[in-house]
Amino acid sequence: MARHVDRLRDHPWAGQVEMVEADAADLESAGAALDGVDVAYYLIHSLGTHSFERTDRETAQTFATAARRA
Repeated sequence: MARHVDRLRDHPWAGQVEMVEADAADLESAGAALDGVDVAYYLIHSLGTHSFERTDRETAQTFATAARRA
């Protein structure tokens, strides 16, 4: 799952995984990406944002909610 999967296509592992475009901070988008997924690892950070601690916390909570619903 990435906001821009086209940025991942040149990685050597790109052909070995299913890539889904979604935004972990958007409940609907994340939910659609997680539909049918058995296991999801949250390896996301927001260090480049203005208030990264709050953004990290909110994005993680949104992702967790989407994962529970899926």
